[in-house]
Amino acid sequence: MEKFEPVVIFKTQNTVEASMIYEILKSEGIDCFILDKNAGAITGGIAISSKIAVAPKQKEEALEIIKAFLLK
Repeated sequence: MEKFEPVVIFKTQNTVEASMIYEILKSEGIDCFILDKNAGAITGGIAISSKIAVAPKQKEEALEIIKAFLLK
């Protein structure tokens, strides 16, 4: 069984932005997930970054998709 080591490729304190990036990546066939999505609620509103993570083999493709989205 191959071990999966996710790679964080994007960080933001804006949960809406994290959700948008997540949905864009999923729509492009990238397997990804959001880390620390609700951490602010747990820490009493202290700003904690949400992070998008992907499989290492999809890192470069995901970064290109994010770059294209942010440059629009």
